[in-house]
Amino acid sequence: MKAAHQKFAALYESNGNLKKAFHHFRLYIQYRDSIFNEENTKASIQKEIQYSYDKKAAADSVKVTEEKKVFSLQLKQEKTQKVALYGGLALVCLFSIFMVNRFRVTNKQKKIIEIKEQETQKQNLIITEQKHLVEEKHKEITDSINYAERIQRSFLATKEMLDENLNDYFVLFKPKDVVSGDFYWASILNNGQFALVTADSTGHGVPGAIMEFIEHYKFRKGC
Repeated sequence: MKAAHQKFAALYESNGNLKKAFHHFRLYIQYRDSIFNEENTKASIQKEIQYSYDKKAAADSVKVTEEKKVFSLQLKQEKTQKVALYGGLALVCLFSIFMVNRFRVTNKQKKIIEIKEQETQKQNLIITEQKHLVEEKHKEITDSINYAERIQRSFLATKEMLDENLNDYFVLFKPKDVVSGDFYWASILNNGQFALVTADSTGHGVPGAIMEFIEHYKFRKGC
């Protein structure tokens, strides 16, 4: 319509019909302004729509970015929690393994200690038995030595015999042990004479002294 009125205006102007030419030119101007206003309105609406879209897109972009940040932070927190959880489980497992191993070592040491205690008790029993045996043997030996000492004392010269046959004398008799390896002996011989003997059983010890004393006693009886 704009183009048609523009052409009609030019045609009537060339024919000299200025009134109709002005009429069509005015209609041309109206359609032109209408189109211009409509285009401007459309452009304005498009710009407004574009602005709203861009604003919404920017807001959505910011929102998406924030959501991404929040989601990333949540993922990071979840990852940290998982790492902490797995680390805690690993520590619990290691501690459990350590405690089980420690329990086994403790039980093993306990068994070893019990075995050692049993062995110690057995050794104590053996030592106690050996002690009793030694004490019994010691008692037997002591009794034998004391009995030998009584025998030796019975063979020694009596104080009455020495007082009767000797003047101004003394006897120093200090055995190192209960029974002496040295001894003194006195008696009246068959011819009525007094005999005094001091003897030392050198190299034979107490048993040899007793045996030698007995032999002298037998010899004396034989005389």
